[in-house]
Amino acid sequence: MINLIVITSSEFVRDIFKTHDLKFASRPNLMAGKIILYSYGGFGFTPYGKTWSKLCKICALDLFSFKRVMSFKFIKEEEGNNLVDKIMMVKRSPVNLLEMLLSLSTMTIWIEAWDGARSQGNGWFLNDIIKEDEGKKLDGDDMNEDLVDVLLRIKRNGELDLSQTMENVKAVVLDLFIAGSNTSSTVIVWAMTKLIQHPKVMQKAQLEVRKVLNGKRILEVGDIIKLPYLNQRFEETSLDFGVANFEYIPFGGGRRICPGVSFALASIELWLAQLFFYFNWELPGGTNTQELDVEEAFGLILTRKIIYV
Repeated sequence: MINLIVITSSEFVRDIFKTHDLKFASRPNLMAGKIILYSYGGFGFTPYGKTWSKLCKICALDLFSFKRVMSFKFIKEEEGNNLVDKIMMVKRSPVNLLEMLLSLSTMTIWIEAWDGARSQGNGWFLNDIIKEDEGKKLDGDDMNEDLVDVLLRIKRNGELDLSQTMENVKAVVLDLFIAGSNTSSTVIVWAMTKLIQHPKVMQKAQLEVRKVLNGKRILEVGDIIKLPYLNQRFEETSLDFGVANFEYIPFGGGRRICPGVSFALASIELWLAQLFFYFNWELPGGTNTQELDVEEAFGLILTRKIIYV
């Protein structure tokens, strides 16, 4: 039996992350982390210590650096455009936004992690991915690497004094998939939910996107910096998904904050801008915004139970 304490007060959460952060920085030896993530080989379930610190350095300096994020911008843009095309195909019919976004974020992560994901579809396994990337001949430009290439290079060269095993590589790839796919899609669903509840804020965001990008047909990652209102993280709707107010923390906080926050935000902001740019949103069946069902679904990631718009 494992004893748990669930904290639902932002005041107490702030206290944990600010005052007692070190005491909460480690992770218990859960059987799930041992079995699924190769004996705690990734950064999610790794106990606090030297190994975890070195994994975080790999994330900060290589896996999720600004240059690395920008090297994948075309993937984020293309997959976002695919989402727009899918929504356009259903016209004015209700859409299951969470299902579409989950598919979008999952596919994007896998293409970024392994550039063969698109051509191989679902017929791959981690061993196959790593074996294929090990046999790849790169052109010497680090920015042409996918994320598996990066991990294999670090393992091969012994960078950052981390004796990485193949199990570490597999665990980190699984961490990326588990942490990245649901989190990004859920943040967008809650953002859209809050904005539908606050139509004036939604209109302001849409007007900004359409005015600044007037004349463009395709949105790019580089356009997001031109959208200051979008970059406020929707503070007017109490959905600031930074870590300042501890009201909504999909990326955690303190020392164990998700190391891929900047990586995720690059996708989230672009895809939100695309949803604002191309579509006007309303609830199905003429439902009033005050009647919007925001009941939460139980799970590892807290999302909405009903997600049609």
